[in-house]
Amino acid sequence: MPGIVRKDTQESAQVDINKVILAVFDLMRIELQNCDIKVFTELSDQLPPANGREVQLQQVVFNLVMNAKEAMQAVPTARELRVRSELNDAGQIQVSIEDSGTGISSTDIQRVFDPTRPWRKLVATR
Repeated sequence: MPGIVRKDTQESAQVDINKVILAVFDLMRIELQNCDIKVFTELSDQLPPANGREVQLQQVVFNLVMNAKEAMQAVPTARELRVRSELNDAGQIQVSIEDSGTGISSTDIQRVFDPTRPWRKLVATR
């Protein structure tokens, strides 16, 4: 997946979102294993191609997986990462990534989208 580390110059095209997801997990497999994170996938084989830039989509999935990995650092056991692809009720492709990390406290959740306060500090100050 060499494109993930260089500037994307791709045009939008038809992309297999499951292929994108699997490419990211192939790249991160050793790192996730070293962190004792179990990965569970539920990828629908009934998805139409998505219109997008493959490298950008890989970067989005990569960032979400990295965020999940960081969120689970404080979890002593049962580190689980679940990824699902499916068609939602509107017929759109939906990708869900869920982790067993500590999350953001209910008092800080409203400030997550505050552009003046980095969200990583919200998690770190819990």
